[in-house]
Amino acid sequence: MKLKLLFIMSFFFVFYNTIYAQSESQGEIIKQCVALQELQKKIPNEIKQSMKDILILNQGANFMFGQDLSVDNKAILLISEEELINKKGNNYFVFDILTVEDNKSTVVYSFVYQNNKKEIVVHVSLLLEKDADKWKVVNSKID
Repeated sequence: MKLKLLFIMSFFFVFYNTIYAQSESQGEIIKQCVALQELQKKIPNEIKQSMKDILILNQGANFMFGQDLSVDNKAILLISEEELINKKGNNYFVFDILTVEDNKSTVVYSFVYQNNKKEIVVHVSLLLEKDADKWKVVNSKID
């Protein structure tokens, strides 16, 4: 009985550590995506200045990052489609693919904003690799 209990506890410990590590990695990857210099250059300054928080539409990818995530003193928040509609005209990110396998990650996402009452969508594809506990962009494509 004790052996069985020990086995179950070990399983849950390994499972928890795996989920925690994935959550940490996902949070760091999302921060890299949001702060990507090539993307930031495509966003008008007035749009960046108007952003109080960094909004991510909660659809597509399976998000597991911690709730205390931030970039440049702006909180990164998951938001539903309904909440987005109620905010009217906010700028937001949509992550279609966010996979983490070992020390590699593939991310396909978009940044959506309004400019002169027109919706602008900037598409981004990234390949990241983990080196010495830091995620680094090794390949990027922005449309």
